[in-house]
Amino acid sequence: MGVTLGRKIIKGGIGHDELGSGSYDLGDPVTSRVKLFVGLAGANQGLTSCYNTATTLPTCGMTNGFFPG
Repeated sequence: MGVTLGRKIIKGGIGHDELGSGSYDLGDPVTSRVKLFVGLAGANQGLTSCYNTATTLPTCGMTNGFFPG
């Protein structure tokens, strides 16, 4: 899921990792240095496979995952 991670890094701030340390700081936004970001086939709207597994897989979490709803 490199596209969504790349977008988060550009935006900066605090991220949340439910499986790891809890949260992480990506630092200040770098939006002023990025003129164009091209992301191909990213899961920006979630994963359709997560409709059935939203409560069982952390990757599909409804608050911090790829749930498309």
